[in-house]
Amino acid sequence: MSTSTTTESSSPTLPAALRARLVSLQGLVAGVETDARVRLASALKGATASLRSADAALERLGREQWTARAIRRRVDEARRARTATLLQRAATVADRADKLPAIAVEKLVGAGTTSLRALSSRVERAAEGLSKTAAAEPKSN
Repeated sequence: MSTSTTTESSSPTLPAALRARLVSLQGLVAGVETDARVRLASALKGATASLRSADAALERLGREQWTARAIRRRVDEARRARTATLLQRAATVADRADKLPAIAVEKLVGAGTTSLRALSSRVERAAEGLSKTAAAEPKSN
């Protein structure tokens, strides 16, 4: 029996110094991975906020009236203000009105809002998954 114990202990194993280096390396890799997950989750949260901001801007655009009368009113307001910037904007709005009818704007806003909301929810779920994984990992190490 003592022979088998001696044989088991002398079986090919990693030297203690190499084993210690591997354990240290595994700890470093785990730390880098955890840091990367935290940074990625933070970036995803920022992306979610940006997507929601874009969604809100599209909703505001959709609420504006894009009829010829509303555009003419905006042009008249710009002329009364006598500001060069506003006059340029008024001309741009009038040019865009000729190119994009109100129905097209409504469809663009609807499609953009739907896509942004879906993308925002996917990014948010990914961030939550990363947060749960990052929170669970330190406990298991």
